Amino acid sequence: MSLFKKIWNDIKRGENIDLYVTVVVAFGIGIASSLGYANQSVATGITLAALGILTSSALRDKHAYEESTKKTQQTQDMLEKIIQLSEENSSKISIAQSTERKITNSLDSLIDKLLVSDSICQAGLDSITMQARNIDWDHLFEKVDQLDVFFTYARTWRSTNSNLLDQFIHRKDTRLRVVLPDPENEVILQELAHRFSKSPGEFQNLIAEASRDYTKMYETASQNGAVVELWYASVAPMFTLYRFDKLGILALGSYKDTKGDVPHFLVSEGGTLYKYILEEFNTLIATGERSISRRIF
Repeated sequence: MSLFKKIWNDIKRGENIDLYVTVVVAFGIGIASSLGYANQSVATGITLAALGILTSSALRDKHAYEESTKKTQQTQDMLEKIIQLSEENSSKISIAQSTERKITNSLDSLIDKLLVSDSICQAGLDSITMQARNIDWDHLFEKVDQLDVFFTYARTWRSTNSNLLDQFIHRKDTRLRVVLPDPENEVILQELAHRFSKSPGEFQNLIAEASRDYTKMYETASQNGAVVELWYASVAPMFTLYRFDKLGILALGSYKDTKGDVPHFLVSEGGTLYKYILEEFNTLIATGERSISRRIF
């Protein structure tokens, strides 16, 4: 039943009409011939013609099938090419995204460095060294008018720069202010002894030695129109401060029981570190109810 329905649908669509007519005619001639109603030679001719038509139809269907197969293959090739292009694009997109991430990371790193550089500029930081001997002390002493220092006793610094200090106090209108820990304060001496590998008595002697050297400088300066001040502070130094006019040096301390290298930050006026050095020193020598130091001369 489904075969007839399919045939009827083909006829309604006008498809394969010649094939169906040929089949009907062939069947009709065949029946007529078998019943003796048709001439045998005519029936044979018609039958051969029908076979020819059927063969042509088969060839047509074959060509149609081949064409359909060809188009299907072309479509498949096209799909494969599209897939390949899609994969290539995906790879390019992946590379582009990776490149974009690298560029973004580089930009972020550059921005971070710029921010750090800006912070360094705001601090007024000129350089950092781990060794005091790397500092150009000759250049610092060359034109300085006001020198402020705060340290424990600084025997090495005082000895190394003795000629520079002597030249400085022989110049008129110069000023040297020195702040040392109070050698008569037992609490400070105990704290220094606890922090370093020396006894309180050793620290007292070293500070007294420094005081004698600065007393001699005071006497020489007074004869040349220069000023030397000595202050004893009721605190133990946590760091070392130097201020050469508009330049400052902040040297960190160390809890090692032997001498070693420590960071020395060289800074300029206008930066936050220079401001810190100036404010700390002014606090050390400030007078009033909460004064930290007492002036010796």
